[in-house]
Amino acid sequence: FTAHPRFDPVTKVGYTYGMTKNAMLAMNVYRMEPTGKLTQLHSVPMRGFYMVHDMLLSENYMIFVVPPVRYDFMQLASGKVTAQQALGYFEADPMKRIILSRDGSGQPVTIEQPSNMCFHHGNAFERDGQIVIDSMLSPDGTILNLLANFAKDKQVPYSTAQLTRIVIDPAKGEIVSRTVLGDDQEFPRFDQRMAFQDAKYLYAAENGPVEDQLAFTSLVRTNHKPGDITRIEAEPDRALGEPVFVPHPDSTLEDRGWILQMGYDGAKDKTYLEIRDAGTLDFQARVWTHTHFPLGFHGNWVAGWYIEA
Repeated sequence: FTAHPRFDPVTKVGYTYGMTKNAMLAMNVYRMEPTGKLTQLHSVPMRGFYMVHDMLLSENYMIFVVPPVRYDFMQLASGKVTAQQALGYFEADPMKRIILSRDGSGQPVTIEQPSNMCFHHGNAFERDGQIVIDSMLSPDGTILNLLANFAKDKQVPYSTAQLTRIVIDPAKGEIVSRTVLGDDQEFPRFDQRMAFQDAKYLYAAENGPVEDQLAFTSLVRTNHKPGDITRIEAEPDRALGEPVFVPHPDSTLEDRGWILQMGYDGAKDKTYLEIRDAGTLDFQARVWTHTHFPLGFHGNWVAGWYIEA
């Protein structure tokens, strides 16, 4: 089942997906009501058990980017490998972009392009009958080799992910344009209130010139123009996690709020939470945990939830 559901910020309705694992392989797409009711909207036949980690949601569409990453069932059936070891990048397969209607009507629109790797996406919105999406795309599957060797503390070459803006014409089933906005970034986040709109800012973690290939050392904010990036670098011996946007309760402006970001200080061997102004990226506060634990990958802000110490 999905790692990343998407939600309508007004109706609070969620959209999600899962892969069947029988002889009739398919990607099943669902609508989740705030009451908990689940309704299947689409079932898209697949030629393999592909990894679909994230999805995109616009005003009228759900967009799924399917990289050529799938399980080798023969290896799995042998019982000699783990599920991770049976997951491979098949560069001869295309990357697919599958466009589905949010109301469950119509047929899928599938666009095939040369193979790329993709884990995460930013926002999606519609403009003049076209769909604009932001994705973190890598040219090949070498990031999987890096992740497979991470537990072995082994450095391997890999291709970095690029923040890429794709414009799609769903009526023609064509890619209109493709623009690279940033390099060596991951974990894109934005003001969720701006879903389905042309959000101005996208926040992400960026790699730096450090020994650890998976240590993100910068917080970046992209203004959706090539090279228009604001960057804050972590202090020495520190690594950063995923940035999370928190809106200001008295403002609807997307640059009025805060960025929450977990960090790790290698010299102190302690994890902390850093708070920065979303509009300027200026430092606001740092909360130390007095211990160390993994930064993890994802987090969310939920207004009105508090823990009393």
